Amino acid sequence: MCPSGTTSSVAGAGLCSCGPCEAGHYCAGGAQQPSACQCRPGFYSPATDLSTASQCSLDAPACSNYPCTAGHSCAGAAAQPVSCDCAVGTFSGGGQGACDCGPCPLGAHCAGGSMQPASLGAGCAIADEQGTTCLTCFDEGAVPSTTAGGLAACECTVGYARGDSIVPVDPENNIFTCSLVPCPANSTHIQSQNLSLSGDNSSGSSDLPTLCRCVSGFFESSPLAFDDQTATWSGSCEKVLSFL
Repeated sequence: MCPSGTTSSVAGAGLCSCGPCEAGHYCAGGAQQPSACQCRPGFYSPATDLSTASQCSLDAPACSNYPCTAGHSCAGAAAQPVSCDCAVGTFSGGGQGACDCGPCPLGAHCAGGSMQPASLGAGCAIADEQGTTCLTCFDEGAVPSTTAGGLAACECTVGYARGDSIVPVDPENNIFTCSLVPCPANSTHIQSQNLSLSGDNSSGSSDLPTLCRCVSGFFESSPLAFDDQTATWSGSCEKVLSFL
């Protein structure tokens, strides 16, 4: 006869052949075989030393302390976690009775199966539709958005204005429309890092803010500032007076 919390598959077994109870079950001891726990869907019991039904029923700690692991499904009762089979570009966060594969988070890679999202690296804010490749914003003045929701999101950097949507005009090539906003009178565009004129962006892409500064012979009589909400420049430049 086996003591409570243990079991044996050998009929008339002595103590030497008794072993741990099967996970997801409780063992009353004696000649009885393991009985199934009754965990809620989304939970499971990994314990192998339970001896009564009350120890692994519904909200008992042996069940409620073990929510389904990420990337797995848990049917409840005596079932143990089963690996999800999510497609590439999707993942399951677990904790539910069944696998619920959703789209990969912004800027992450999802290998599929039961794997959890992995970062595509620092500075990657957008990914392709499958969440497998880090994309860039190819239009001049467009940069990856760290706040916009959804995949392949771009926004215009300082000094540029976009259209009515952050959706690419050319989704296949991830091209966005960002137009350089004209500076106030008597001022011109400069790029903040090297203070060079930004009119010929030969690389076709830049994440450097494009600012406005007064041209030679003029001074900033009121601060030149860019309003992201209205996509307009404010401020003014006045001519430097000579008293010679």
